[in-house]
Amino acid sequence: MRLERLTAQLRPCPAWQAIDLGFALARAWFPALWALWWCTALPLTLIVLALAWLHSDLWLLALWWCKPLYEAPLLLWASRALFDERPRRGALPGMLGAGLRPRLLPLLLWRRLSPRRALVLPLLLLEGLPQRARRARLRTLAGGSASGWLTLVCYHLEAILWGGMLLGLYLLIPEGLPGIDLIAALEDSAAPAYWISSACYLLACSLIAPFYVCAGFALYLSRRTELEGWDIELAFRRAPPPPAAVLPALALLAPLLLAPPPAEAETWPAPEAARARIAEVLDSPDFGATREVELWLPVADPAQRSTEDAEATWSATPPPWLAGTIQWGLVTLGAIALLILIRALWRERSPRLPRSARTEHEAAPEPHSASPIDHETEIRRLLAADDPGAAIGALYRASLERLDRLGLSLPPGATEGSCVQRASARLPHRVGVPFAAIAAARQHAAYGDRDPSAAHVERLLSHWRRWQGRTDAH
Repeated sequence: MRLERLTAQLRPCPAWQAIDLGFALARAWFPALWALWWCTALPLTLIVLALAWLHSDLWLLALWWCKPLYEAPLLLWASRALFDERPRRGALPGMLGAGLRPRLLPLLLWRRLSPRRALVLPLLLLEGLPQRARRARLRTLAGGSASGWLTLVCYHLEAILWGGMLLGLYLLIPEGLPGIDLIAALEDSAAPAYWISSACYLLACSLIAPFYVCAGFALYLSRRTELEGWDIELAFRRAPPPPAAVLPALALLAPLLLAPPPAEAETWPAPEAARARIAEVLDSPDFGATREVELWLPVADPAQRSTEDAEATWSATPPPWLAGTIQWGLVTLGAIALLILIRALWRERSPRLPRSARTEHEAAPEPHSASPIDHETEIRRLLAADDPGAAIGALYRASLERLDRLGLSLPPGATEGSCVQRASARLPHRVGVPFAAIAAARQHAAYGDRDPSAAHVERLLSHWRRWQGRTDAH
């Protein structure tokens, strides 16, 4: 994957910004994507129409169910266009058959009704992972991707377009011509109005499909950028070499040689002359004039004047109870802040379980958890088999088990980054730093396809053994 050929700027961003990027790409490529959608959908529409024996309800259901077949060519075209490889006409037959690949079969069976279909399609079509790795990859990418909301919004947009087309046809037909029965268009599958309604829905699907596919593709790219640091890698690739950075600096300094000599400062007028000029301007009739105006105003009665004096006195000197209330309120807030600070310090200084509870927990391990010695034996066996990627995975799993024994609760499906953040925030420094190094090596091996060396795994294993509280006996 040539990241330097990207035509869009990728950076970690919220899900709604990624969806907005996908909509912008769909607007830029809409004519090509819309034509490609019809090149795929129109032949299948005619085939299904012949097989359905003019049953419009079955025809519409079949076309709706086969949506992934029309969306796969759009995704393949968008993935190439994003990397500045606009497909030519000769590649059109291969793209039209993209939806017939066997690995897209789940989208036509058990994953057809999945709300995350927009995110699953790039994973199945572009990565081609085996089934077990695909499931783990999907769990990682689907976290916080908002693909379900994207599907829901696009379905509503399709319904709005479909209803708008039907209502527009109903209102635009002149009175002398036979109109469209809206009830028959929705309920009577044998009526001609139902066929018109089905055609309007197919047109609405074709208009929304480019936006749905590009938004799902943008969500996929955003999650990979967040997990694999594509923006950082792209910045390093596009950075100029050090000698080339000197030329712009010289170009900026060159105009300084052509700068004119400094000019002499102008002499300011004397203060007396300035005051005289100001007085002359103020006395001018063009500047303004003053006038006297006489008005009759009512005189307030003594009762009202005494009430106003009392209100002014109260505002000037507040009552005594107000000061006491403010004082006790500040004392209460200070006590609450002190309790929160003591609780935070207590959690930071004692993140582990009590000694008695920890002893019982370590003395009676769970049936499926292995002891540290078993983990070390398994890791050394994998290193001896020249499989450092599997060894760092086993070391990462052993570290997660140890964090669980220390009382650190991790949510299901937590990523390596979230685990490192929780460990650094709630565990001592001597535990968080080794675990962060192990998690970083695990990320490089799992997502970057860069297995660590055996010596690096040995160093991490040595840190892990010291973290376990055991000394090296060999």
